Amino acid sequence: MPKFVAILIAVLTFGQGCDNSPATPTSPRLPRLWLNVRTITVGETVTGELWAHGAVNNFDFTAPLSGTFVASVNWSGTQGRIEVWVEKKAIASSTDHAFEGRFPVVAGQHYYALVADGAPWDYDDFSAKYTLSTRIEP
Repeated sequence: MPKFVAILIAVLTFGQGCDNSPATPTSPRLPRLWLNVRTITVGETVTGELWAHGAVNNFDFTAPLSGTFVASVNWSGTQGRIEVWVEKKAIASSTDHAFEGRFPVVAGQHYYALVADGAPWDYDDFSAKYTLSTRIEP
C-alpha cells in the first residue's frame, strides 16, 4: 500500500502537463492582495518600508476632485525597483530614487493604491524606506 501511495504522489506531482501542450509561462509576480489597507487623504505624505522582495503596502483614498492623481515617491536603498499601482494598474515603476506616477480620477470615487517591490523574483537582499506624497492636478 505505501508503494501505491508513493507512485500516486509521483504521478500527480510530475505528471502535470503531459498532454503535449506547450507550457504556459507564469508571471513571477506575487499576487497583489488588498489586505491591511491604510486609508490616506490626498495631499497627505506617508512613510513606509518595503522590507523584503515581494513586499507590498496597500492604501485607499477617495478623490476629493476630478483630475489626475499624482503619486510622488522618494526612497532610500542601495538597489531595487519600486512600483506604484492604482486600481490594479501600474502607474510607475522605477529604479530612480525619486519618481512620479499619474492616474485619472473622478471626484468622490474610492480608489485602491499600493507601493510595492518591483522585482519580487530577485534573490538579493532588499529593503527600501520610502515617502509617498499625493496630490490631484486638474
